[in-house]
Amino acid sequence: AIDALVADPARVAVFAPWELYDEAAAASRGVFYPQPEVEDYRPGDGLRLLARLTHRVALPEIGLYRTAALHRVLAMPKSVHWAHVWAVRLLGEGPLRLQPQPFYRFHVRTRIVRERPQLGNEQAGSHLDRYRGGVEVALATALRGKPPLPANVRQDLRELVHGFAAQRLPVAARIAGQSGDP
Repeated sequence: AIDALVADPARVAVFAPWELYDEAAAASRGVFYPQPEVEDYRPGDGLRLLARLTHRVALPEIGLYRTAALHRVLAMPKSVHWAHVWAVRLLGEGPLRLQPQPFYRFHVRTRIVRERPQLGNEQAGSHLDRYRGGVEVALATALRGKPPLPANVRQDLRELVHGFAAQRLPVAARIAGQSGDP
């Protein structure tokens, strides 16, 4: 990821899925979401980036950033999930990359702690509106300054938002069921 930033000084961020690691078993449990190949995005590609992230249910939460670019977009929304918003705002600052190789490892279990809950798993059960709102704000950001869209494209974008929310719903239901909270 650092090499990607060094290779392109204009690139403002590199995002990757994170590895879920079981330290007690000394084994990887895989990555949080699939990112099969390197994908580069340029300013103006906000809709394409958002479509890719929502299709994969990828949460661009783990990234390496150029500090100056991050400072220009560094507002933490209070009512929506921040990750998609930041990714699209960063794209307005310069190119960014999605890469398959994780550079962050979340320890789901350590030698001392039996099960270590991931905050995102806890949020998935209660933050459905925040996730959806984050996608909606990112979409509005990507569309800012563009001419009005044809009805069929607006419908496709509605389906993108609804589809992302629909993919998160079973996750929320599973987590709520596992916690005994109907």
